[in-house]
Amino acid sequence: MPISASDIVQYASAETGSSGGVITANPIVSGVKNNVWPDILESERIAGVNKWRKTFFKNESIADSAIAPVIYTPVLPLNAVLQIGIGIDNSLDVDANGDGNLYFPAWPTAQKVGMKSDGADIRALTILGLDDNDAPIQETDFLIGTQQWESNFYYNAVWNVSLASASGSRSVTFGSTPGGNAFVFKGSIGIGKVICFRWKDAGTIKANGILLPDLAPGQSIAVWRRLYVAAGAPVTRPNTLTVQCEEN
Repeated sequence: MPISASDIVQYASAETGSSGGVITANPIVSGVKNNVWPDILESERIAGVNKWRKTFFKNESIADSAIAPVIYTPVLPLNAVLQIGIGIDNSLDVDANGDGNLYFPAWPTAQKVGMKSDGADIRALTILGLDDNDAPIQETDFLIGTQQWESNFYYNAVWNVSLASASGSRSVTFGSTPGGNAFVFKGSIGIGKVICFRWKDAGTIKANGILLPDLAPGQSIAVWRRLYVAAGAPVTRPNTLTVQCEEN
């Protein structure tokens, strides 16, 4: 049966100001000023600023899954740009500002994903995205060192690629593999990092949101938000924005 709206609860992440890390037991109360974002200081508005926050949407139903949940932004901030991305529940998935959680561009339609390490490496890998029928999919396998691993499925979109653990010496590159298995670089997961995800322009239409696999009871989705205020922007009100998780 469908879940109720009250079954999806948003939680803060563990790092200061909810700037990354694992899920906490601290729910975010909707409609409360500064419940996610701090005020934009006058000096920040004049100079321009980027801010990052990570929260979790958790399915607290005891029996029912959220079917094909969608993350989107029905209300956008005033005089600022908002992008969203899908993270993971991991202490190393922290502030997205230059820490290895690199942006990668929109995926070329219907291509497989290729991944390879720069050395001996057997870590588990996961890809999250949409298959060639635009159905949400998550695929897990293992790296085979410097040999190029190729996904079993074709992807119309990739939301993130992640590793089960970090390495102190190995980095991993990933890309699309069009005809002939040629490797077209798209992004990387650096030494000591575990994820690379796509920033997606936020929109107010649910159909343009990030479509994800079913969310089972007790499971959560990690959602990154990036707020950009251009230098000299008029008065900015990030407290007006809303990030929503709903069944498709």
